[in-house]
Amino acid sequence: MVLCVTMNVWMIKLCLFLILVSKLCNAGYSTKLDFYPPPCKRIECPNYELIESGKDYEIRLYNSAMWMSTAPIDDVSFREATRTGFRSLFNYIQGKNSFHETIEMTAPVMTQVKPSDGPFCASAFVVSFYVPKKNQPNPPPAKGLHLQKWSKTYAAVRQFSGFVVDDDISKEAAALSASIAGTKWAAAVDKSQAADNTTIYTVAQYNSPFEFKNRVNEIWQFNGFVADDDIPKEAAALSASIAGSKWAAAINKSQAADNTTMYTVAGYNSPFEFKKRVNEIWFTFDLDKAPAF
Repeated sequence: MVLCVTMNVWMIKLCLFLILVSKLCNAGYSTKLDFYPPPCKRIECPNYELIESGKDYEIRLYNSAMWMSTAPIDDVSFREATRTGFRSLFNYIQGKNSFHETIEMTAPVMTQVKPSDGPFCASAFVVSFYVPKKNQPNPPPAKGLHLQKWSKTYAAVRQFSGFVVDDDISKEAAALSASIAGTKWAAAVDKSQAADNTTIYTVAQYNSPFEFKNRVNEIWQFNGFVADDDIPKEAAALSASIAGSKWAAAINKSQAADNTTMYTVAGYNSPFEFKKRVNEIWFTFDLDKAPAF
């Protein structure tokens, strides 16, 4: 009995500690890019040339970086897709490759996001591992993985901290897009993506999943979201637009029995899409209960 009580107290303390750590790690997202990722002082990261530093963004030039990448992973969750891809890449560097060669860990782990066409459709994620320079002349091949060789590649970059969760990704991508809006870099990104008729961006994570201090993540790019405060405003705007019309009378009479105002929010985009978003406010009504037209 004493042992059980002691264990219960210990478990409660552990849970409280983990909750506190989680809150500390995700609080206060930093968007300044003057913080060099600490892992890059310990492990190899791709070199780049800083071309321009603006408000909350950098333009970098990566020269001849090489990545080992997964095939596209279809999933509704960025975190789950990244975990799936990382497991394959971790096995790869542990020697599960054609050369049975162990490869040093590098940073960042990069996840390319290609949003789906609908809110409940799976998006496509490609997870990549930076190949160390010493392995680049002859990188070991592996089943299910392919090599990406970059020539000179420009990237618009936004930095943020904490653990990456699905809800943050599109917001950070939208913030990066807003930061470079009106610059020549925004036009270059748009032109580069025009051929695919889609929005593709990349999330770079530098830290071990077990590290909770000084976490550094980046959004790389090679518009509007529905916020809670927007919904009643948009509903009021629709109501004002149809005020005085026969449709307003139909809606009011249809909803009178409930003595409340009901409306519907329709979202058309994937949660990972941040450009050309389309949302709608609907007032539905029973035409049989409406006044005669």
